[in-house]
Amino acid sequence: MDDKQEELAEDIIIVTSADKLQHYMGQIYVSEIFEQQNYDDWEDTDDEDKTWENATDTFETYVKKQQKYNRNKRGGTAKRAKYESAAQVQEKSTRQ
Repeated sequence: MDDKQEELAEDIIIVTSADKLQHYMGQIYVSEIFEQQNYDDWEDTDDEDKTWENATDTFETYVKKQQKYNRNKRGGTAKRAKYESAAQVQEKSTRQ
């Protein structure tokens, strides 16, 4: 959005950081990818700290944490499947 803001400024169309924040938060809410607690935490933020920069930092951090969690969750499932396969091979070997 920062790049677009600069492009529009060249055409003498002023987009303020407050405008960007309002648009960004609207997109955050309709995306439905965040937990209720994420929204509540943001709403509990002091008004003077509810800036464009803080909003993007906050919600990008949430996204990174969620991506890390998902990677770890998938990795855990893959590891578990490998151990289960190894256990089945060992079990078959001992039966024969």
